[in-house]
Amino acid sequence: MSTARWKWPAEARFAFTICDDTDDATVENVGPVYELLAEFGLRTTKTVWVFPPDPAHGFTGECLMDEAYRDFVLSLRDQGFEIALHGVRSGDSSRKMIEEGLARFEEILGFPPTVHVNHAQNRDNVYWGNAWRPLWRRLLGAPDPAQDFEGDQRGSPYFWGDLVRERIRYVRGRTFRHIDTLKMDPWTPCHIPRFPFVDRWFSSSDGADADRFVALLTNENLDLLEANGGACIVYAHFASGFTDSRGKVREDVRDALSRVAARPGWFVPVTELLDHLGGDRRRVLRPWQEWRIRLRARAERRG
Repeated sequence: MSTARWKWPAEARFAFTICDDTDDATVENVGPVYELLAEFGLRTTKTVWVFPPDPAHGFTGECLMDEAYRDFVLSLRDQGFEIALHGVRSGDSSRKMIEEGLARFEEILGFPPTVHVNHAQNRDNVYWGNAWRPLWRRLLGAPDPAQDFEGDQRGSPYFWGDLVRERIRYVRGRTFRHIDTLKMDPWTPCHIPRFPFVDRWFSSSDGADADRFVALLTNENLDLLEANGGACIVYAHFASGFTDSRGKVREDVRDALSRVAARPGWFVPVTELLDHLGGDRRRVLRPWQEWRIRLRARAERRG
């Protein structure tokens, strides 16, 4: 018997989407995945960089300044995929560069980004790294300086927190191994008062590379998701092994997506799903609720 806690449109029994991290992405290595998603009727979210990655930061990939990639991204937009921001580039970006990047994003795509995902070690990341450590750990333990970020720090050359608050609706936060993102964080999307520049955070489920993606989307896990009436927001890197050396989507990845598409789910991009969950009311996460989420995350790590 279903124990559904959420009501989804069109009599769907669960909701499903993917937020694809653009690290190392090119038309060649992620294009076939999007062709398959379109074939299966799975509308999802793709993050992009506006400017080329800084080689010193160890990431490669194409950006909106590359004509072929830009055309590819525009074609995804026209097919109903959501285009989101992964910072304006891989590499530390000054406020001036970020302002220019946001303007170029809107000029090219015709709208501003609704979703932002912090990237790796960018100094301009907003409330990332050590900011998520519990207060007692920040007071008692020496934090890793490499995990201090400045996108939310007024006076920093990397500050753009006010722009995030003005222009970005959702920022990715925690990631869990459980397929039902809402079981782990039933308050997503939510505002966390100690992070005032972010309007709403959302959690996700871990499908970071092809192996983890396939392991997440087993029939057993999908049965559980459907029985819960829950929602899965997979966080993935399609450039991390989803296609082989011939540019073909791995057969087990194809099988996993086929399993999802065959079920009675609601398949929409991240913003559409989060808007449905959040409605017109901004949910504020209380300290006791955040503590419960921390306990669930800790239990997962120990499990």
